[in-house]
Amino acid sequence: MARSVVPAGGRNQRHFHVWTDALWFILKGSLKIFCGPDHDIKEVVVEQGDFVYIPHGEIHGFMNVSDSEAAELIAVYGEVGHRDEAHTTYIEKPWD
Repeated sequence: MARSVVPAGGRNQRHFHVWTDALWFILKGSLKIFCGPDHDIKEVVVEQGDFVYIPHGEIHGFMNVSDSEAAELIAVYGEVGHRDEAHTTYIEKPWD
């Protein structure tokens, strides 16, 4: 389980988890989630109070849609003892 704070306009690169599903609960703000491979990316906006389920192997990433407020979420990674055990594989370079 992890608590993440995403700064205004912050984004993480798309990736997938080899060994675990991910579940997010949005505590504050709005995030745009990008799911799927390059040829079929779907975008969904989630807001405070929403739950998000990402199955293992699903390519995903997200960005904070606000240009002035941080977003916060709780992430749960199933069937692993620590986030590092999820074997996260990045398919994009880190965003500046």
